[in-house]
Amino acid sequence: MDKFVKKTLLFCIILSGIYAKPSESSSSNTTHKIKIESYQDYLSLAKYYLSIHADSTIYFAQLLLTKAKNRGDQKNIGYAHDLLGKAFGQLDNTIKSLEHHIYAKNVRQKLGNKQDYARSLHNIAYSHYHLYSYEQAIAYYQRALKLSNDINFSLGAKSSLQNLAFSYRDNKQLDSAAYFYTIYMNQFVDSENLHRQAKAHNDLGIIYKKSRQYELAEKHYLKSLELANNSDDEFYRELVYINLAYLYRAWNNPGGAMEYSLLALEQIEQQGNKERIHMPYYNLGALYLDHGNNEDAASYLTLAANHANMSNGNYEDLKDIYHAQAEVFDRLDRRDEALTARRNEENIKAMLAEQNSNQEQQRKAAEELERRLAEEGQTATTPIWFMALLGGGALIALLGIGYMARKLQPAYVTADSGQQTTAEDRAWSKKEYKVAFAQLTREKNQLSFQVNTLASEKAEVISKLEVVQEEKEHLEETSDKIKLELGIAVEQKDQITQQLLTVSDEKNQLVGENEQLQTVKTRLEREKEAIQRDHAQMKAEFNKMKATLQAAGSSKADAQALIDAIEEKMAKIIHDLKSPISSSQRLSEIIRKKIKTALEEDKRLAMSMKMLDTSLGKAIELVEENLLALANSHAQNKEAEAAFTVSTEFDLTGLITEIAAQNEGLLQQKKLTLHLEKNLVELLIKSVRQHIDRIVQNLLSNAIKFSPEGKNIYLGLEKVDENNVRIWIKDEGPGMSEEDRKKLYNSFQTLTAKSTAGESSTGLGTSIVAELVQELGGKIECESELGVGTTFYVTLPIG
Repeated sequence: MDKFVKKTLLFCIILSGIYAKPSESSSSNTTHKIKIESYQDYLSLAKYYLSIHADSTIYFAQLLLTKAKNRGDQKNIGYAHDLLGKAFGQLDNTIKSLEHHIYAKNVRQKLGNKQDYARSLHNIAYSHYHLYSYEQAIAYYQRALKLSNDINFSLGAKSSLQNLAFSYRDNKQLDSAAYFYTIYMNQFVDSENLHRQAKAHNDLGIIYKKSRQYELAEKHYLKSLELANNSDDEFYRELVYINLAYLYRAWNNPGGAMEYSLLALEQIEQQGNKERIHMPYYNLGALYLDHGNNEDAASYLTLAANHANMSNGNYEDLKDIYHAQAEVFDRLDRRDEALTARRNEENIKAMLAEQNSNQEQQRKAAEELERRLAEEGQTATTPIWFMALLGGGALIALLGIGYMARKLQPAYVTADSGQQTTAEDRAWSKKEYKVAFAQLTREKNQLSFQVNTLASEKAEVISKLEVVQEEKEHLEETSDKIKLELGIAVEQKDQITQQLLTVSDEKNQLVGENEQLQTVKTRLEREKEAIQRDHAQMKAEFNKMKATLQAAGSSKADAQALIDAIEEKMAKIIHDLKSPISSSQRLSEIIRKKIKTALEEDKRLAMSMKMLDTSLGKAIELVEENLLALANSHAQNKEAEAAFTVSTEFDLTGLITEIAAQNEGLLQQKKLTLHLEKNLVELLIKSVRQHIDRIVQNLLSNAIKFSPEGKNIYLGLEKVDENNVRIWIKDEGPGMSEEDRKKLYNSFQTLTAKSTAGESSTGLGTSIVAELVQELGGKIECESELGVGTTFYVTLPIG
C-alpha cells in the first residue's frame, strides 16, 4: 500500500480515538540475563556493550529503537540510530553504518540539537571516508566543522579538523591537507602531551613529503623525532626513522637514507616488533640497487619480500618490492627468480585492481544509499497543513455519515415503539434513502476530487522544495569552497611573502659578505705592498752591510753582526706573512671539523677547500716574491725602496675607519667592542700611508690579542697642533709591568702578558711599530697599569 495512504488512514484513526498505546511492562532478557526495568535501560546497555561487544550493542539498540518509535520519542530514536551506526562500523559493515548515521542526522536536525547534529555529520563523513568516497567525506567534515565552530563545540571541531586534513590528503589535495592539519595542530595539540605532539608533526611531515615539499617534511619529521626522544616514545622513534629514510631517498640524499634505514632496523630489532621491518629492508635494497651494488640489493629485497608477506604488508609495499626484485635479478642474470618476481608483481597489481573496483562499488553503494534515503525523507516530510486538511476532510466525511444515519433512522421504527409502518411510509422511506445515498455519493466524489487536487498540489510543492533544497545545498557547497579557496590563497600569500623576506635577507647578507671580502682583499694588497717595501729596504741594507764588511777586511765579528741584522729583517718579513698563514690555519680547522661528519659530497666543504688553496697560494706567492727580491741588484733595491717610501697626501680619518672595518671579524670572534673616537670629520696628512697603516694594524692587533672576551677597545685620533697629529689605542687587557715596558720595543722579546685566545706572538710587532714611527719622524709612548689595561700614543708630523 502507498505510504501516503497509510499515513492518511493512521491520521483518521487517531482522530476517531481508536488508537491505544501499548502497555508497559518489565521484561527479562534471557540471552543477556539482565533485568530490564524500563526501556531507557536499553540505551544504557547499548552504550555499555559498544566498546566490548558490537553484536550486543546492535541487539539492545534495536530494542530501544522499537520502543522509542512506539512512544514517538524522537530523541531516543536518534540515539538508537547513532549507536547502531557505530556498532555496524565496528563490524566493518560500513554501508549499514552510514545508513543509521543518516537516519540519526535527519532526526537530530528536526529536533534542533546542534551538538548531536554535528556529531552525526562527523559520523557520516567518517563512514564516507572508509568507503573511499573522499569528496563526500570532505563535504560532511566541512559542515561538521562549521557547525562545531558556531556552537563552540571544541571536541567536535578538533576531530573534524584532523579528519578533514586526512580526507584531503587521501584525495590528493595536499595543500588543503597541510593547511587544515596545521590549524588542528596549532589549536588543539596539547603542548604538554609529547606523544600527541610527536604524532602531529609526523603526520604533517607525511603530508609535506607527499606534496614534495621536502624541506618542510624534514623539519616536521626531525621535530617529531626530538619529541619522541624526549618522551622515550619507542613507537614514534621507529616510525620517524622509517619516514626519514624514505624522505631522504626521495630527496636524493642516499647518505641520510642509509643512516636512518639502519637506525630503523636497529630500533625494530631491539623492540622485537617485526610488523614494519620490511620497510627498512626495502629501502636499503633500493639504495644498493640505485648505486649498482646488486648482490646486497638482492639480499635486502628478498628479506623485505619475506617479511612483508609474513606481516601482511600492504599491497603497495609488496608491488614496489617485487618490482625492484625483478630488476636486480635481471642485472644478476638470475632469470627464473626475475620471472617469479614479475609474476608476483602482476598478481599484486591484479589484487590492487580488484581492491580499487571494490572501493568504487562501495562508493556507488554509498551514493545510492544517500539518494534513496533522501527520497524517503522527502516522502516522509508531508506538510503539516496538508495532513491537517486531509484529516479534516476525513472527519467531515465521518460526521456526514453519522448525520445521515441519524436522519434516516425515523423511517425504520421498530415494533418496540408501538407504531405501525405502512407500505406507503416504507416506500417514502426507501425513496428518501435513495436520495440521501445519491447525495452522499456526490459528496464522496467531491471529496475524492479534493483529495486528488491536494495530492497534485502536494507533489508540486515537494518538487519545488526539492529544487530549493538542491539550490540551497549547491550555494552552501559553493560558499564553503570559496571560503576554503580564500583561506588557501591567504596561506599561499603569507608563504610567498615569507619567502620574499627570506630572499631579501639572504641578498642583504650576501651583499654584506661581499663588502667584507672586498675590505679583506684591499687589506691584503696593502700588506703585500708593505712587505715588498720592507724587502726592498732589507736588501738595500744587506748590500750596504756587505760592502762595509768587505771594506773592513771581512772580520769575523763584523760578519756575525751583519748576519744578525739580516736575520732580524727576515723575522720581520715572516711576521708580516703571519696573517695569510693564520687565515689558512683557521680554514684548515673548519675543514677538519667538517670532515668528521660529512659522508657525502658537500658544496660548503668544496668551497672551504677552494678558499684554503687560494690562501695558501697567496702565502707561497709572497715567499717566492721575497726570495726573488733578495736576488735583485743593489740598484734595483734602491729604486724599490724609494718607490715604497714616497710621501703622499691622504685622509688619515678615512684610513683609521678602513682599518677598524678590516678587523671587525676578529673583534666579533672574541666578542670585543671597538669604539672609534675621532674628533675630526676629515684630516689631511702628507706621509707614507703604508707605514701608518702598518703602525695602526700592529697596535690594534696586539690590543685584540691581549684583550679578554667581552671587553672594550678604544681607537682615537686628534690634532695636537698645526704640525702634529696623535693616534691612540687603548685596551682593557692585563697591562704591563715596568720591566716589560723597558724591553717593549726590542726585537724577539717575549713579555709577561699572554694572549687570551692562544694566539702566537713573535715579539716583533712593537719593534716594527717603533722603527716605522722613527722613520716617519714621530714618537711612540706607552702607558700601562697592571690589571687595568694599556694605551699606546703615536704622534706624527702632519706634513
